[in-house]
Amino acid sequence: MERYEGLQLSLILDRIATHCAFSKGKQEVAAMQPSFSPLEIRRRTEEIQEALTCVIRYGGLPFDGIRDITGSLKIALKDGILNAQNLYDIVDHERGLRSMQSYIRKLEHPVPRIQELTDSLVSHPEIVKKIESCIAPTGEVLDQASKRLAELRKRLVSVERELNQQAQRYVAANANRLMDSILASRNGRVVVLAKISEKNALGGLIHGESASGQTAYVEPACLLPLNNEKQSLLSEEQEEVERILFECSQTVKTGANHYLDNLETMALLDSLFARASFGKKIEGTVVQLSLQRELFLKSARHPFIDPQQVVANTYTIKDPTRILLITGPNTGGK
Repeated sequence: MERYEGLQLSLILDRIATHCAFSKGKQEVAAMQPSFSPLEIRRRTEEIQEALTCVIRYGGLPFDGIRDITGSLKIALKDGILNAQNLYDIVDHERGLRSMQSYIRKLEHPVPRIQELTDSLVSHPEIVKKIESCIAPTGEVLDQASKRLAELRKRLVSVERELNQQAQRYVAANANRLMDSILASRNGRVVVLAKISEKNALGGLIHGESASGQTAYVEPACLLPLNNEKQSLLSEEQEEVERILFECSQTVKTGANHYLDNLETMALLDSLFARASFGKKIEGTVVQLSLQRELFLKSARHPFIDPQQVVANTYTIKDPTRILLITGPNTGGK
């Protein structure tokens, strides 16, 4: 890339990258290199012309919800467990994919190069259906994810209600020995706030003292069975959640390689439309390739200088002329 620094290529790529929608698109832009293959240049110019026309007429290609999920996909391929949010990212990927394809279908003119890319994106609706039946958009595992999970959570609500009622009765009966009527939690267990002088007289388990040393956190004996049941239910709930997440992750595994391919295509599309957006911003045009040894620049100007300040110039260079030397004060024209 250093050989092109006189053309400020890295600066141009940095400007283009600001128009990218997600990280892999920016990486695609950063990795771009000039090509000297007429076939590749022609393909690139056809793609960018289609993208520029889309951006000008219809706005950019939608990338809502698209992010780099490579890490999650590799975890799934290794039989790992994705968390709920990572799983819902897969749903967002699918929605973004469908939005892209819908955008192309609604265009009023053909874009064969871009459509070839969007048509190559592979969707797995069965994976989306599985995840959405188990995971909420907020990234939580739904009660309906399994019958057992629903039963455990229903029982947990009942135990917590019973635990709170029992604790309130205990507080009312022992108010003179307590610092406050409020309940506290230590290590997930409901405790009362006892006066430090009464901590041993109350019985039960002591879970430590306050920083001031005036209050002890005591778990009365009457709360032990319910606290134990609560902890047991929480443990069972977590095990069931882990089982559901693993099941969903195994479903993702079936389409993970397709999704990895999708990401590469989406990165290319992101790069392409970022270049088109940059082109629109600077009022640029797409070059036309000539196989002759000639260069024609019509109303050319520096893309980073205010169009109202720069001096646009038109030049033609062709054999036998090989060099054009521009001299004089630097007022933006050079």
